[in-house]
Amino acid sequence: MSRVGLESTLALRFPQELSGGQRQRAAIARALSTDPELLIMDEPTASLDVSVRAQALNLLADLQAERNLAILLITHDISVVTTLAQRIAVMYMGRIVEIGPASEVLKAPSHPYTKMLLASVLPPKPTGKLPPIPPGETPDPFSLPQGCRYRSRCSLAIDRCEIEEPLLNAWQVGAREAACWRASPGQPG
Repeated sequence: MSRVGLESTLALRFPQELSGGQRQRAAIARALSTDPELLIMDEPTASLDVSVRAQALNLLADLQAERNLAILLITHDISVVTTLAQRIAVMYMGRIVEIGPASEVLKAPSHPYTKMLLASVLPPKPTGKLPPIPPGETPDPFSLPQGCRYRSRCSLAIDRCEIEEPLLNAWQVGAREAACWRASPGQPG
């Protein structure tokens, strides 16, 4: 408990008696109690405010380094990814559409969905102009279309996208792969 910044007296408390940050730290302590090699975390900072989120991420980064701990992080929060990840896999409708070293994917995304996702992150000092919303409709997850799942929203879609689903290695450079017939590295947006 002390390693995650909690007093041992809190171990006897009920979850509803703890703050959000304390509950998150207790969950991390519980997960680490078996000394795992891999920690799987689903939206670990979703319910935390910004200051507590930063503390939790710093704690995870420290634990990752101290214990040589692998962390599989599932999140929608790009800032969490930039803090902890060495590799990133971007998913759309249940499929990985891009994978590679986090710094490369975030700096020059290759898949159109990854580009749109990164372009939708508001800058620290917004200018008042909102990021563009891609046209088209998101497919019904219970009745997915043939071909590429992102094609109805993609400005690069071609006939082949409607017929044939691209494999993850449809575009590959070094350790990076993208599931797109027309993928190319570029800037977000």
